[in-house]
Amino acid sequence: MVYDSILTKKRKQVHAKIARTIEEIFGDNICDCYGVLANHCMACEDYEKGAEYARLEARKYQKAASFKDAIEYAKRSILCLEKLPQNEAVQKKVIDARVILSIYYLNIHYHIEAKDAVEPIIDLAVNLSYQKRLPGIYTAVGLYYCQVEEDFVKGTQYLKDAFGDIGKRRGFSHLVVGKLSIRRRYCF
Repeated sequence: MVYDSILTKKRKQVHAKIARTIEEIFGDNICDCYGVLANHCMACEDYEKGAEYARLEARKYQKAASFKDAIEYAKRSILCLEKLPQNEAVQKKVIDARVILSIYYLNIHYHIEAKDAVEPIIDLAVNLSYQKRLPGIYTAVGLYYCQVEEDFVKGTQYLKDAFGDIGKRRGFSHLVVGKLSIRRRYCF
């Protein structure tokens, strides 16, 4: 009730102060507070820090194999990144975040959501020649077409692109997920 009576500008200041205080107090053990910091940074519209803390919290959940929680924080990171002024560096971070989100979805076999995560950035990644993330994008889209649409011709072409020359250099985690999904599909 008291919180709702505080003016928006004052609320932002309170959240910023809380975030700074947590950073100061926890210093070396800040990893225990990534989620709380992400929420306070988002509330005070410090989207750069909010994106980073949300990314770190998502990664923490991913390491614990808690993919649904990792997905929630990955989405928050993307939300923050998309609110920042867009330049090439930020656009690459958005691409990175969306590909990582698709990995989390693929780990729990949510092929539709994985494709939906990367679909908005396909053209951007190609236009930026962002070779690092193209295998992940193609894997998510290819698995969607194979597993959901059962369009094996289209899906296989995306997967071939993912496993091709680009995939040999980078994007290893997506290749592993993709190959395991294909084996599971055709061997069982």
